[in-house]
Amino acid sequence: KVLSSNKIIDTTGAGDAFLAGLICKLCGSSSLSKIKLKNYLRFASLCGYLTCLGEGAIESQPYLKDVNQLLNTLGS
Repeated sequence: KVLSSNKIIDTTGAGDAFLAGLICKLCGSSSLSKIKLKNYLRFASLCGYLTCLGEGAIESQPYLKDVNQLLNTLGS
């Protein structure tokens, strides 16, 4: 499933959110495979995407529950 870029309001902080999401997943993992890395990059990308839906770099940072909810909506 592809997400729409029509909802994007501001890209400020998207890179920070991506990196934070990736670090979050890597710190919680004891091993890394191609499949895990792909899933971690998807998670991080959604962190960046969700940040773009609001204004500014701080207040629009998503909560873990928001990212997981979007992941569930999109399917694996």
